Amino acid sequence: AEEFARLIRIVLNAKQRRSERSPRKMGGPEDAVLTLVDLRNSAVLQREPTFNWTQVTGATHYVINVYDHDERIIWSANTTKTRLAYPENRPPLAPGDYKWDVTARVGNKTPDDPAALYDATAFTVVGEIRAKEIEADLAIARTRVDDDDGGINLVYISALIEHKRLWQAAAELKESLERAPNDQTLWELLMETYWQMKLWGARESARQLSENPNLTVKMIHELEARR
Repeated sequence: AEEFARLIRIVLNAKQRRSERSPRKMGGPEDAVLTLVDLRNSAVLQREPTFNWTQVTGATHYVINVYDHDERIIWSANTTKTRLAYPENRPPLAPGDYKWDVTARVGNKTPDDPAALYDATAFTVVGEIRAKEIEADLAIARTRVDDDDGGINLVYISALIEHKRLWQAAAELKESLERAPNDQTLWELLMETYWQMKLWGARESARQLSENPNLTVKMIHELEARR
């Protein structure tokens, strides 16, 4: 009953919000927009998380900063990669709210659109007891697969959204849409996930794809996160 109530609550909220337009769009050309992907407005169950962002064409390196709730920098690093783990030789992050940002450096060039080379977002590290509760809840929800629905687990996806495991929820939804590209409930849940992540460009792209009568699996696969 609890899982069903959560599913209904998440789906109804997504349906009601579908008609609302995204507040704004940000970023430059689609081939040169830096977007923070994982740990984006999400809950973090590990105290040494991994940060992910999109690649910027021509970028020579990236600068990442992590801030505490008082917006003081507690960790900064340079990397040529688009994925970086919080170092094990530093004190683990305590439960609480954090912010992080990444700036892409493109040699000594001055970009036409500086906003395309910078992005910032927030995340929350949950306590150990709550993290175990969330992991247990997700493990149970993951087993609720109905073969009549083509193996699509809406209970698990709804649990991911409720627990703010948002990028993981987006990945599950896109995979499900490859099997059921015309399922409007899946599109509504994907738009709701992007809404919570504040990925307005990706949300509008999902809206346009959901209304496309010639929708293909390739189009879903190519849906990328844009601010």
